Amino acid sequence: MATLRELSEITGYSIATISRVLNGDETLKVTENTRSMILEAAGKADYPSKQNTNKKNGSELHLKLGLVEMVTAQESEKDPYYLYVKNNVEQCCFANGIETFVMQYDEGEGCYRSAASRELDGILAIGQFREEQIAAMEKCASHIVFLESAPFPEKYCSVMPDYEVGIRQGIDYLIEHEILPKL
Repeated sequence: MATLRELSEITGYSIATISRVLNGDETLKVTENTRSMILEAAGKADYPSKQNTNKKNGSELHLKLGLVEMVTAQESEKDPYYLYVKNNVEQCCFANGIETFVMQYDEGEGCYRSAASRELDGILAIGQFREEQIAAMEKCASHIVFLESAPFPEKYCSVMPDYEVGIRQGIDYLIEHEILPKL
C-alpha cells in the first residue's frame, strides 16, 4: 500500500497537490491530465481510497467498476472530450470509494481483460460498441451502463447528452453577453 510521499515520488507532484486531488478538492486548479495521472498512479500503487459509505448488512461496500472505452488509450489522449469524460468518471468513482479498472478488448480472443482481482460489480461503457463487444462485456459483469450510446435500450441503462440543447444554450449565452450579434 502506497503513501502520499511514494505517490509524490512516482508522479513528481507535491504531497499537497496529490492529497488535494485524491480528496476531490474542487478549488484546486490542475489540468485533467495531471488529475488523471495522479488518480491512475494511486490506483496502481494501491493507495487506500475513501471507502464507500453505503452500508449493506453492517459492512462497507467495496465496489469494483470496469471502464470500457470505444477508443484506445492513445486515441483518447488525442480527444479532449473523451479524456474529460473518463477523468470525471474516475474522479467521481474515487470520491465515492468505487475502485475502477480500465478494460481492454482483445480482438483475437473476443473478450475484455482488466487488472481486477475479482469479478466486477458493473461496467460503464463510454462510446459505441459492436454486438460482439457487448456480449463480451456481459461475460464480465451483469450490470452495464452505456454513456454516449444506447444499444438495446430495453436491456441496458444509457446516458446520452443532448447536444442540440447544449449548442442552443451556448449560442444564447454568447448572444445574451453580446459576444455574438442577434441573428
